Amino acid sequence: MANGTLPENKMKWYLIEDSLFLKEYVKACSVGIFKAKNMSDMNLT
Repeated sequence: MANGTLPENKMKWYLIEDSLFLKEYVKACSVGIFKAKNMSDMNLT
């Protein structure tokens, strides 16, 4: 990527995969925070 040799279609694929992963990761963290009993537990997610 740094030297510009990564094909554009591969870069798009990585960006899409990353955004899908982050969306699901945020959902999982949200559930953990919602179920936490106190602020200390929220920081563990």
